[in-house]
Amino acid sequence: MSGVPHSSNELSPDAQRLLAHLQEHPNEQFTVTQLVAVLGGSEDEVKVSAEALAYQGEIEKERPEGGETVYSRPRRT
Repeated sequence: MSGVPHSSNELSPDAQRLLAHLQEHPNEQFTVTQLVAVLGGSEDEVKVSAEALAYQGEIEKERPEGGETVYSRPRRT
């Protein structure tokens, strides 16, 4: 995927804030709309950041059956 950073050191400021928020709320699931409400910015910016982080394996992306896509960061031990 072109333009996707290979490590969290290469993340945009928006993606870094998103990752930090999810790290502070492990195991909680958030929709893009919820993340925009918390972090600000546009829905497109948040979605691009979330997709990049999910692609890297930094966060998890799930789409519950019949539901909206949610993003989370599992607690890592």
